[in-house]
Amino acid sequence: MDDMREIMEDFLVEAFELVEQIDHDLIELESNPEDLDLLNRIFRVAHTVKGSSSFLNFDILTKLTHHMEDVLNKARRNELKITPDIMDVVLESVDMMKGLLHGIRDSGNDTDVGIEIEDICKRLTAISEGEAPSAAVSEPAPVVPEPVVEAPKEPEPVSDENLSNLSDDEVEAYIAEAESRKWKASERELAGGASFELSIVMLVTGLAGMWASFSLVTAERAMLQNPGGKLSCDLNPLIGCSGFLNSDYNTLFFGVPNALFGLMFFSGVVALGLALLGGARLPSWMWRLLSLGMAAAAAWILWFQYTSIFVEGALCPYCIVTWTAAIPLIVHVLARSFGAGHLPAGDGARRILVKGRWWLVAAVYLAVALVAVVALWDKWQYVF
Repeated sequence: MDDMREIMEDFLVEAFELVEQIDHDLIELESNPEDLDLLNRIFRVAHTVKGSSSFLNFDILTKLTHHMEDVLNKARRNELKITPDIMDVVLESVDMMKGLLHGIRDSGNDTDVGIEIEDICKRLTAISEGEAPSAAVSEPAPVVPEPVVEAPKEPEPVSDENLSNLSDDEVEAYIAEAESRKWKASERELAGGASFELSIVMLVTGLAGMWASFSLVTAERAMLQNPGGKLSCDLNPLIGCSGFLNSDYNTLFFGVPNALFGLMFFSGVVALGLALLGGARLPSWMWRLLSLGMAAAAAWILWFQYTSIFVEGALCPYCIVTWTAAIPLIVHVLARSFGAGHLPAGDGARRILVKGRWWLVAAVYLAVALVAVVALWDKWQYVF
């Protein structure tokens, strides 16, 4: 039964978050009622709440979300237009959903809350059938309790009434579904946004890459001003910058130093990370283009690692910083694109890439380190 209570608590946490998201998105929809992506996102969230509540036998909440979902479905199919009157009814439904969720949290079911949904369901049905929305009945009706802002607390014990109705197979199915949510794209990602984690990864790696690229540009400028001088990054015969800055590999395209390309690339990453952190949403084609850019960056980094280790036989410290920054950036962007369906892949591949993204980063780090140690084994005496 502890597993069942954990399932219920997970449901409540997720449901409250989803309803808050619906509230926020509906406010945005009021100012842009023709936004199909926004309508689709609201519909998916409502559908998720309905499915979870139905699975746990919360019939009142299921019925309410089902009627609201019908209206949203008509709107996203362009079969009805969201007018201010219709929006009022939908917002009233969301308030009732919040009240029912508070009742479930406090008593373990949605039947003891005292919220009557028959009138709102009739009005939602009338709207979905093309009738003009009517006003709520004037007879006394239970007031939907306003959400109380309070300090986080442990969930109240959930009654066994609903839990006992679930079979072992249903419990296993719900647990499997809950596990899949850990790697499936969130509504924010499906709408073109990015997770907080990805935004922070882009900011941190972008700033690190900018610093390393700028340091290489500065080092090259110092070398040009004083050709015979020693650079601060020249630590020993194995680790240093001069050999790379003097080589043909330093200017691969149009005679422009690679460090300048790196500086522009990582500056763009920082700007995009800030935009995504602020809630920006990108169209699918832009995520695909970004993923293509990351694949190109991966090929470029791999080529530089090869020339560094096997051709030059030395390690540039600033280059190592750019590699270290680029690897998690590339993995996370590709994982987000595959997870959100912008790039084709099976569920198994998506799950491995999304859930194991940090393990993949660690594996690449380890592989590069092992190759560098083995290939340059006779030169490590200069370091130790």
